[in-house]
Amino acid sequence: FALDAATTVADLSQSDGLDSLLRDAAEHFGADAAAVVDEDIHMFALESADADAAERAMNGAATKAVTAGVPLTLTGGDTEGSVIAVPLRASGRLDSVACAWRAEGEFEQQQLDGLQLVARIIEMGADNRRLLDETHARMEGTLRTLADLVDLRQPEYSQHSATTAELAVEVGHKMGLPTGDLEDIRVAALLHDVGMLKVPEEIITAARPLTPDEVAVVRRHPDTGAEIVKRGNLSPRIQAAIRHHHERLDGTGYPAGLTGHQIPVAAR
Repeated sequence: FALDAATTVADLSQSDGLDSLLRDAAEHFGADAAAVVDEDIHMFALESADADAAERAMNGAATKAVTAGVPLTLTGGDTEGSVIAVPLRASGRLDSVACAWRAEGEFEQQQLDGLQLVARIIEMGADNRRLLDETHARMEGTLRTLADLVDLRQPEYSQHSATTAELAVEVGHKMGLPTGDLEDIRVAALLHDVGMLKVPEEIITAARPLTPDEVAVVRRHPDTGAEIVKRGNLSPRIQAAIRHHHERLDGTGYPAGLTGHQIPVAAR
């Protein structure tokens, strides 16, 4: 169960993963409902369960678990049914409470121990998502900086990369492409001219027609850009989109002279 729970949290989005985990926990612990309680309550309850009673009981148990700072089993008194509750911590701070509830019958100690394991899995999932979000934010900043550097070398193309990304993603969305494809297209569009950073300044700023040799240098920028993002461990789809963004459907583009559907959809 612990292995399945960890896989569920790792593989699904935060809300979907938590929904699946709570459903599986309720079944595993023989509970009528399971929840994570913080400022709100994220709850799964069996169709046959009294959801209002479950919510009242788990909210009350969460308050007591936070006050005590330790896992609790609550039965009788002002508790409707039986509840096990385990405080959750995020980055060392007590953040929320994992609970399971039964209308009838008490939970055993091993079930409280099991819920503590589920709580650790939820904590690790939350911490991993926080780290991923931070990494994504840093990567986003790096991508924007690279795109801005390219634009700054060609003032007449100010915001060209950002505009290209916006339009490309909108086209992909209209085509019904998956979310993952759209994110790769966005990144590729932001960085499609990153290879221009390797083109000498005198060629970029030349106020005259370029010589054939200079044109050849400029035409190397898609391959150069693809190699730059490859070294940055960006996906093969992003690399291909950048490498082929100057191809043309009739085969007169560069660097490979691809035609029609030979050109990767992200590049098109």
